[in-house]
Amino acid sequence: MTSSTPSIDDILAMFATDLGHDPEVLNRYVCLYPHAARDLAALLHELELQKALAGDNPIDARSEVWIDGLSIDIASAPNPLANLDIARYASVRDALGVPTIILNAFRDRLVAAGTVPLRFLEQLAQELGTGLSELIAFLAQPPGLQKAVQHKSDKAPRAPMTKVSFASLLDDAGVSAEQALELLAED
Repeated sequence: MTSSTPSIDDILAMFATDLGHDPEVLNRYVCLYPHAARDLAALLHELELQKALAGDNPIDARSEVWIDGLSIDIASAPNPLANLDIARYASVRDALGVPTIILNAFRDRLVAAGTVPLRFLEQLAQELGTGLSELIAFLAQPPGLQKAVQHKSDKAPRAPMTKVSFASLLDDAGVSAEQALELLAED
């Protein structure tokens, strides 16, 4: 039995079936099928438009930001954290009010961007001096490890296959419950 990559149509059909109110679905599909990112974004846009027109409701701001972010070339989105010196890195971390491990997770694309409140993403983009759509396109890429990171082990370190939610990242980083609620607030 041989396994083959599903066709774009199969990927889109699976995506449409899995799509619900789970923000992880888009991240998961973009990570699994980066070559289909534009098609996934187009399908999401079409489905959101159909839903909006059916209920006479406009597309919500979060969906628009995602759609705009995915309309640029995801594979070529630069890392806005890559060239920060130590002082600037610390300045961004302090402005966001998060531990370094949180910023490192964003740098390595370990966070499922769909789980991060739009307010936090906007503040992060502003602190990094980049556009929100560029930041989202960067975060939509598969997880990776900073090349300069060195480890002592028998094998080279690898990035994890799946991304974590922002809430679980905050919990794993030891952020207090009060601070986590503030960071997870939408407004």
